[in-house]
Amino acid sequence: MTDRNDIIEGSQAASARYGLVYTCKCGWIDLGHASPIGGAADLWRQIENETRKTSKDNSGYRVEYKQSMSTPRVLGMRFTMSEGGAFWIRKGLLPNEKKSVALAIFLEVTHAFESMQGSGIQSLKTSASSFSLEDLPSNILGFYRAVAPGPDYIRECVPVSKKASLAIWDSYGAVGSQKNQSTTKIKLFPCSECGTTRKAPEFVDFPPFLSTITPTAKGGPDPLWRDWDPVKDDGYRLPDPQRLPIGPKW
Repeated sequence: MTDRNDIIEGSQAASARYGLVYTCKCGWIDLGHASPIGGAADLWRQIENETRKTSKDNSGYRVEYKQSMSTPRVLGMRFTMSEGGAFWIRKGLLPNEKKSVALAIFLEVTHAFESMQGSGIQSLKTSASSFSLEDLPSNILGFYRAVAPGPDYIRECVPVSKKASLAIWDSYGAVGSQKNQSTTKIKLFPCSECGTTRKAPEFVDFPPFLSTITPTAKGGPDPLWRDWDPVKDDGYRLPDPQRLPIGPKW
């Protein structure tokens, strides 16, 4: 979760690993989330190289992906929050098909993780972070930087000065007080440095350079990807809890 003190100069954004900046084409961007290092890169490495375990029938391979964070202390306790899972992906997909599957898995886990932050006891500390205005655009930006490197995505988003970012924050509120659950829309604000005539905040489509990959639907009769099935893919059945031996009473 970011706050006003995290805002940095736009001229530093392309090389900074952390910080918050407003951009003319991508809205608010959390540079930590937008990093290509870590989650999205690890997911893509597994899919691109088909490096994980093969299913029993040799039709696909296993990919594991999760997102996690440690929360601030709640009632004197610190929680580790995570969402993710194991997925079956068909062997031998074309490069563009692999990218589409990677984005679909990335978005599924991202949505589950953001939803979790807004529920349960941990939401006492993390509800402002759940689907915060900068989260999904920043995550998707990080995904593209990991999966389709080459363009200078941060510069293409057109970061503005720290002064202009602060003015937007102070005029329209903290990013955590505003929500965005869309993976195709971003919220843009009036900004003198962006050279637009926008008079009020509005949701607009992602810019074209962040819209070149289309996520592939999950499952179906002839899936490119689905959840990993322990019975079908590993070839064993999970034990029936009702038939497990009863342990000692304490």
